[in-house]
Amino acid sequence: MFRLSTSIVAFLLLAWPVQAQVFWAVGGSASDRIEAGNVDGTGQTVLWSAANPSGSNPWGIDFHTGDGRVYWSDSIARQINRINTDGTGFETLFTYNPASTFSLAIDAAANEVFFIAASPVSAIVRSDFAGNTSTFVAVSPTNAWLTLDAANRYLYWTETSTGFIRRANLDGTTVVENVVSLAYVGSPQARGIALDGQGGLYWVDNNTDYLYGVDLADFTGTPIVAGSEHELFNLRSVTNNTASTPNGLASDGQFLYWTEGLSGFRGIYRADLDGGNAGLLFAGDTTTSPLGVAAAPIPEPGTLLLAGAGLVGTLVAQRWRRRSLRQG
Repeated sequence: MFRLSTSIVAFLLLAWPVQAQVFWAVGGSASDRIEAGNVDGTGQTVLWSAANPSGSNPWGIDFHTGDGRVYWSDSIARQINRINTDGTGFETLFTYNPASTFSLAIDAAANEVFFIAASPVSAIVRSDFAGNTSTFVAVSPTNAWLTLDAANRYLYWTETSTGFIRRANLDGTTVVENVVSLAYVGSPQARGIALDGQGGLYWVDNNTDYLYGVDLADFTGTPIVAGSEHELFNLRSVTNNTASTPNGLASDGQFLYWTEGLSGFRGIYRADLDGGNAGLLFAGDTTTSPLGVAAAPIPEPGTLLLAGAGLVGTLVAQRWRRRSLRQG
C-alpha cells in the first residue's frame, strides 16, 4: 500500500495540470504583446501580439485563479482582454470609452475586474466581465498600481499623490485605510505592488530604486511608516548601479517578480520573498518596456497530498469491492 501511495503522489507531482508561470505585458512600441514563461526561466513565449500596434498598449495584467486565463488592460484601445495560457481563445471583454485603462486586478471569486482609469475619470473602476462598470474609489491615476487580497477581501493600491499605500474592502462599503506611509523619501514613486498570501505586502519605488516589504500584521489602524528597515533589495544591483525603472510587481507566494524598463536591462526579474537570490529571469528586447506582471499560483503540496489520498482511497475501495465480489 505504501508503494502504491507514493507512486500516485509522484505521478501527481509530475502530471499536475497547473504549471507555475509568469505573464507580463509589453507596451509602447511596434511590438506590443503579452508574454509568458515558466518560473524556472524556461519556456518564454508570446501569447498575443497586437495586430495594430499603433492602436494598442498592454499595461496591467493578472491571472484568474478560477478560469486559468490571463487578463490585461490596454491603455490606448481602452479595453479589457483575456486569453488562455496556451495563447488560444483571445477575447475582448469590453471597451471602457471614458478613459485609458492602466493597472488591473482580478477578483476571481466574484468574476470582477478592477482597473485604474486615467483622467478625466481618475478612479479605480469596478466592473463585471460584461462591462457593467462603477466607480470604486477616486484616485490620482499617475503611477497607481493595484493588487487584490482574495482571502481577506481587500483591494490595495499605491498612491504617490497622497504618499500612502491604501486599501479598501470589497464588501461594498469601500472604507479606505492608509496602510503604509511612504515617508522614506520626499517624493515617493511607488509603482508595482504585490501580496504573497502569507501576510507580506511588497512594492517597488522608481525614485529610491528599492524593493520594499512590510508585514501586514504590524498594521493596527495606524499606517506602517516604511523606512530603511523595510528595504529588501537595491534594484540598482541588477542595472549596473544605474537608476532603475521598475514597473509591475507580482508574487506567487514563493518568489517576487518585477518588470524592469531601463534600456539595456529590460526584462523580468525574480527574487526570494526576503529579497535574496535576485536576478534576471527573462530578458526583454531593446525597444519595448515590460509593464505589468502576473504570476500563476504554485500548487500547494497539501493540495497534491489531498488529491493523492483521495485517489488512493478510491483504488482501495475498488480493490476491496472486487475481493468481496470474488468471495461472494
